[in-house]
Amino acid sequence: MKRIFLNLPQFGKGNWWVEVITTQPYCIYYFGPFTNAREAKRKQPGYIQDLAEEGIGSIQAIVKQCHPTQLTIVEPDDSHLDRKAHTSDIQEKDLSPLY
Repeated sequence: MKRIFLNLPQFGKGNWWVEVITTQPYCIYYFGPFTNAREAKRKQPGYIQDLAEEGIGSIQAIVKQCHPTQLTIVEPDDSHLDRKAHTSDIQEKDLSPLY
């Protein structure tokens, strides 16, 4: 019974993830899962740096709770306009264009 109460605050919300969106090429990357937003935010710069060093263009990152169905999504053309179909978003934090 004790274990149920320990997990109750996170029930249904999902884990914390760093969602990174790039435009050249258009991709969505999910890094995680993390136990809390602070841990995800602390790791976020390393993921951004790795992508920037690969020459990826226009990078945005969000720390959020979600249930990603794929960890890397490469979308051709304008199919990225419906990106919400790839996750069950619960909460978004710190939308910040980084490059």
